[in-house]
Amino acid sequence: RCITLRKVKPALRQGNFTWLFLKHNVVAYSRQLGSEMLLVILNNSHQSVNLDLSVANHLEDDALLRDVWDNSEVKVTDGSIEDVFVSARSGIVLEVVRVTDR
Repeated sequence: RCITLRKVKPALRQGNFTWLFLKHNVVAYSRQLGSEMLLVILNNSHQSVNLDLSVANHLEDDALLRDVWDNSEVKVTDGSIEDVFVSARSGIVLEVVRVTDR
């Protein structure tokens, strides 16, 4: 599944890389190539997490992100995405599907 995703999303292979979060065995980063932007969140801990992630320097409020595997959505509010659930020893990939005009 991950290999297929990497093949169909050029930003995951060639996009600019930016660290967003790195604490307690959880990492988050963005990859952007042109208008394609994805956020990858990996949880290497033995416990599930609900993560609040600041994206104020990367995305405007009301930007919409969609999980590439389960199609759940999260919206940027007050410069962050809140309460993002990531299972233990797992990860998610969120694709920006709508951005606001700056």
